[in-house]
Amino acid sequence: MRLRELKAHRWLIYGVVGDDDSVAVVDDLIAIRDGNLRAAAAGFVALIDRCAEFGPHALPDTLSHDVGSGIREFIKGRYRLLYFVVGGAVVVCTHTFMKKSDKTPNREVSRAVRVKDAYEAAAAAGELEYVRSDDDVLLKVR
Repeated sequence: MRLRELKAHRWLIYGVVGDDDSVAVVDDLIAIRDGNLRAAAAGFVALIDRCAEFGPHALPDTLSHDVGSGIREFIKGRYRLLYFVVGGAVVVCTHTFMKKSDKTPNREVSRAVRVKDAYEAAAAAGELEYVRSDDDVLLKVR
């Protein structure tokens, strides 16, 4: 499994790299931005920045909380960005979606759980590849 660094500070924030070398969460945020929701996309970038500096548990429940099965969500309006925490200083972002009801849909949590399970299997097999770059991947979203 390949992971692309999205932000690094005290905490490292990664997105999962797909077979086509894209990072789903970055593509999702660009789509949100291009859908005339620039403020929502910018809000997620700001949450990722804060998370990298202070960690996900430093964010209030109104901005980030647990949705079950080891999955958490960043909140920006009606949009959600799902992620999981690894060890003490790593966050892996899975994907975003628009929430249409009060409860986070099971299919979205299940999708994030599948990514988490694949991460854990890759980690156990020594098959994690962390991709770092000199450019700020999130600049594409801003």
